[in-house]
Amino acid sequence: MSIGFLAPGATNISTPKEQHKARDGSGQPSTQTCDTVDHSSFALPPPALTNGRDTCHPPEAHVFPSAGSDPGKATHTEDEDGGQPAKPPRAPRPAYSEEQKFYIMFARIIRGRSWPEIERDFARLFGPGVSQRSKGGLTSVYYRVRKDWGLEDVLQTDTTFTTHDRQVVDLRARRFSWDFLVSIGYLD
Repeated sequence: MSIGFLAPGATNISTPKEQHKARDGSGQPSTQTCDTVDHSSFALPPPALTNGRDTCHPPEAHVFPSAGSDPGKATHTEDEDGGQPAKPPRAPRPAYSEEQKFYIMFARIIRGRSWPEIERDFARLFGPGVSQRSKGGLTSVYYRVRKDWGLEDVLQTDTTFTTHDRQVVDLRARRFSWDFLVSIGYLD
C-alpha cells in the first residue's frame, strides 16, 4: 500500500496489484503483492528516493546502522555472519603514558629494535600493571608519535632513521628522570 498526499481534487488511481518475487525471512522464495500508484495524478512529482529500484521487499531486507556508528561503513546482521552473534567489543585500553611513548620511539629509532623485541621489552619494562600491548598497538603509537613530534612519514618497513629523528629523541629524553632513562637503557 502506498502512502502519499494528494493535491486537492486529485484522485488516487491505483493500477492492479503487481506480484514481485522476493525472499522471506527464512531465505525461501515468496510472492508478495504491492500496490503501484499512478503518480501522474499527484500535484508534485514523486520523490526520486529509489533510483529505479523495486521498492516492494520485506522489511528484513533493510539494514539499519547502529546508533553512533559510521553511516559510511556497512553494518552486518547476524544472518550474514552465519548465525553467530557478533563478538562484544574489547574493553578500552588505558592510554599510553609519555614514558611508554618515549620508550617506543627510543627502542625503534635509537636502538633499531624489531617490533617483536619492542613488544617483549615493553612488557618486561612496564610490567603486569600495564595491559598487554600488541605489536599492532605499538606500531600504531609509533606512527602517531612520529606525526605528533613532527618527524617525517616513513614506510612501515623502513628501518633507516635520519640524524634529525635521533636528535628529536635525544631532545625529548631531557623531559624524563635519570632513573627512567637508566631503566630503559638510554644512558648505556
